[in-house]
Amino acid sequence: MGYLIIFASGNADGVNEYIDSKGHIRTSFKLSVDGENIALIDTDGTTVISAHWDFPLQGSDVSYGKGSNGINGFMITSTPGAANGIETTNLEY
Repeated sequence: MGYLIIFASGNADGVNEYIDSKGHIRTSFKLSVDGENIALIDTDGTTVISAHWDFPLQGSDVSYGKGSNGINGFMITSTPGAANGIETTNLEY
């Protein structure tokens, strides 16, 4: 199993893949700090691999996803190339 980090930054043009100078993949869309929906869809265009519906308000340098305990929440510690750590649901901005 591998791990891939994709930054929803809005830096790509929607046609060409954009990889920044540090090798990070960037998307043509970005996510609202107010929260919205995001899903990872299989190449068939319909099968949902993973989804977060109505994720909450976001902060700088904090991600939201499924923790190693299987619960969705904020990831305070970055774990590039490895599984997410334990999440916290008590993040205040």
